[in-house]
Amino acid sequence: MKTMFAIFFSILLASCPNNNKENQETMINSLYKGTLSGDSLGKFEKENLVIKTEKDWKSFLKKAEVVNQMDDLIDFSKSIIVVAIDSQKNTGGFSVEISKIKEEKSKLLVTIESKGPKPTDMVTMVLTQPIHIVKIPKTKKDIVFVTE
Repeated sequence: MKTMFAIFFSILLASCPNNNKENQETMINSLYKGTLSGDSLGKFEKENLVIKTEKDWKSFLKKAEVVNQMDDLIDFSKSIIVVAIDSQKNTGGFSVEISKIKEEKSKLLVTIESKGPKPTDMVTMVLTQPIHIVKIPKTKKDIVFVTE
């Protein structure tokens, strides 16, 4: 009888759903990853942006001059845009990436990784500015950027 009782409660506990949403990773939909170039170089400092409206999105695309490189139709009632822009670099071979977005109780932690070329890598001798643009589900939580 004790064995049946133990089996019953084991099955009962195993079938309970886990509603703990703390520390879950948010899905990242990458819209553009590359470099700013041409006239858009120098228009941005090293910065991270959160874009929540279509007006701000269109303004950003115009300033960044990446309009023709992505679909600018975003449903801002369901999504927001997160942008990571690295500082201007003297050579190619640099990148910036929004690598992880972790949801916590009251905030989203956005992890940003910047990488550069190794000393032995062949690189182009041109001014570049790495950028990564992602779309994530809309949230009312504070967004905190973490650099790795």
